[in-house]
Amino acid sequence: MKETINSVEEYLGTIRTLTKNVGDFIFRGQEDAGWPVECSASRRLRVFLKDDLVPEFLIHYHSAILTNIKTKRFPEYQKQDIHEIDIIADQQHMGAATMLIDFTRNSLVALYFACLSSQIKPIRGAVFVVNCNDLKRFNYDENRNYFDPDTHQITGDLIKKDIFFWEPSFINQRIQAQDSVFVFGIPILNISDENVILIDENAKETILKELDDFFNINSSTLFNDSFGFAKANSVESPMSYRDQYSERAIILSFIKNKEFEKAATKLDIYIEKYPNDDFGYYQRGLSRFRLGKIRESIVDFSDALKIKPNDYKIHNASGIGKSKIGDLDSAIMDFDRAIQLHHDSAEVFYNRGNAKRKKGDFEGALADYNNAILLKPTIAGFYVNRSIIKSNLNDVRGAISDLDEAIRLNPNVPEAFYNRGCEYETLSKQENEEENTRKKLENFRKAREIAEEQGNELIIKKIQESQNQNCSKITDQ
Repeated sequence: MKETINSVEEYLGTIRTLTKNVGDFIFRGQEDAGWPVECSASRRLRVFLKDDLVPEFLIHYHSAILTNIKTKRFPEYQKQDIHEIDIIADQQHMGAATMLIDFTRNSLVALYFACLSSQIKPIRGAVFVVNCNDLKRFNYDENRNYFDPDTHQITGDLIKKDIFFWEPSFINQRIQAQDSVFVFGIPILNISDENVILIDENAKETILKELDDFFNINSSTLFNDSFGFAKANSVESPMSYRDQYSERAIILSFIKNKEFEKAATKLDIYIEKYPNDDFGYYQRGLSRFRLGKIRESIVDFSDALKIKPNDYKIHNASGIGKSKIGDLDSAIMDFDRAIQLHHDSAEVFYNRGNAKRKKGDFEGALADYNNAILLKPTIAGFYVNRSIIKSNLNDVRGAISDLDEAIRLNPNVPEAFYNRGCEYETLSKQENEEENTRKKLENFRKAREIAEEQGNELIIKKIQESQNQNCSKITDQ
């Protein structure tokens, strides 16, 4: 009686039961349990022939294939020690239709093939179990070496009424990876129901993930040549969760979608698997920073720098974290090192300017903001923060000029309008009070309008407070 399984654990239990007696067991997985265990040559030829297949036609079919291969003179088949059946086996694994029926000595490899689904609607798969020591089914002669390719001539043993099994030499990587065994002699192999394990169609995806996660059985490991690699990375192929760069892509997609908790959780697992990869620590640090776990993020950046000490981006991220918790001297040291490593980064100059501004080093901050704007003159936030430094250095007109440019670059920055309003308030105390007061209120109105659209409560609160006290300007960071 056929048994249906839903997990790898159930499957292995059933395999143990079926193979408990002494024997030499091989396995074949098919994605559709309704398919016969049939050689691909038989399936191909049936399309063109109306009559039943006869052994002689199959012999001619293989002879024609071999003749064509020899005519093509493929370099991989020009070795002197290669035999015809090796060539047929290699062609089988590359997709050619032959008389050989694929089996494997690895029951989990067979399970993988049984869980594939090329059809739109999921369909029940099957694994077939065969005992090669069954002398009633398999031809055996103790005086004959069935593992020597020289004993299997295409016009002789390949197509007979007897059934043979043969383990090929490792002519290609797939044969080795899949632990291949070939059965041949008749086009269709009948296997009794008690030696068939059915795979629930709804459990296939889960089983494939278990095989990938716990046994490293996936398309990349089973089809481990250049052709297989390309196929495993085609549009239709799912990504292997075990592949390091695929895992990176999944993590980066979480970060891009601002799912930082998911990214951090995935990165915990990634770091356990790849403890010497700076990517894990750096990206977890960025995710933790976004989650408000600043001190933990700094530890991650420190660990990343132990692996990759000359990465300016990691030094920059570390500096931002340290600046956030008020460790300004250490932050500036990180930014200094980042600039030594990469002196063309506008963002690093800008971040160091922020740290110096917080420390009260306005001249140093102004120099860094100038460098940032020189390198990247199209960022509105750079001008917003430089305007604050100019204001602190009593250059009100210069501050207004920077805010004008910030608004020109991005008219949807409420901080720029609010701060410009504050600058006009300062000017109103020095000259042309009525005109500058009008400009102040106009800028506050515009800042409030944008803030309400964006849901920016800080700006709205600042505008309300400014009615009763002096302006408190807002930085871009």
